[in-house]
Amino acid sequence: MARTITLFVPGFAACLAELRKAAIPRVPELEAFFARASKTQSVVSSADALAFELFGRHCEGRVPVGPVTYALDTGIAPVKYVMRADPVYIAPDRDVLRLLAHAELKIARDESRSIIDTLNQHFSADEFKFEAPQSHRWYLSIPTEPRVQFHPLASALGNSVDPVLPTGDDARRWHGYLNEIQMLLHSHPVNAEREARGELPLNSLWLWGGGQLTAAPPVAWAQVWSDDPVTLGLAKLAGVPRTGLVANARGWLDAAVTPGDHLISLSEATGSGAADVIVSLNERWVAPLCRALKAREISRITLVLDTGARLTAQGKVLERWWIRRRPLQ
Repeated sequence: MARTITLFVPGFAACLAELRKAAIPRVPELEAFFARASKTQSVVSSADALAFELFGRHCEGRVPVGPVTYALDTGIAPVKYVMRADPVYIAPDRDVLRLLAHAELKIARDESRSIIDTLNQHFSADEFKFEAPQSHRWYLSIPTEPRVQFHPLASALGNSVDPVLPTGDDARRWHGYLNEIQMLLHSHPVNAEREARGELPLNSLWLWGGGQLTAAPPVAWAQVWSDDPVTLGLAKLAGVPRTGLVANARGWLDAAVTPGDHLISLSEATGSGAADVIVSLNERWVAPLCRALKAREISRITLVLDTGARLTAQGKVLERWWIRRRPLQ
């Protein structure tokens, strides 16, 4: 059985949107792939929702990231409703409150433990259970599903928090919970010590990604390669072997000895210009994979983009020279 590869590229839609405002670099192999591969197009709400679809889990509206990454971080598939409760720093910026930091916060284990203990004591009557198995991925388990819509952390980072506060029938109650959390954190000794050291305080939690797990549907992946916690959590729940992301296609070709269909989920690029991201994707992944397809080291390539496009090439499809490649724009 030959090897095939599905390359999931989150962040691609944002890169294209940015590049449409400027000159797009020429990336011959990626251009040829776009021109000659077979294509399907679907509507996707987010990269996380698309990751769920790759594991046979179709989300309508809410994407239950919380219980999936909880299973990855703790090794336990939760039975209760679990949401992410990630520590963040929110500060006034002119006339709005803006979420300014999350992953940048350096949080020691003893700091997490102290804050979690305080939160659990305060909310014990509500049967809330806070946990911090990872420094930046915290969780809240509650007895019943709330009648409220939470918004992903990514939609708030760097932005005003007012438009993405919880909405729905129970919104007022959850705004109250958030106010209580912020008051507890504001007066917490951990934050007093952090500010004395010149560090940003953990002055709020961002609640999002809640849900309850359903049985994992069968999937055909031979192996999953990724550093993305959502993808890795989905692989764990599906019982699929998982490995950290390798540097490039050549590294994967040398390391992937198992036959079958391999899923590689690239980490969403941050801190680089869109042109650099596209060029890197072409040089590190698309070009060497196209050469491997022609050399019959692999038998199929599928690109899954967060634009909703799915492009597949196998056999000699990339040798259709009469179908001219054209700029991605």
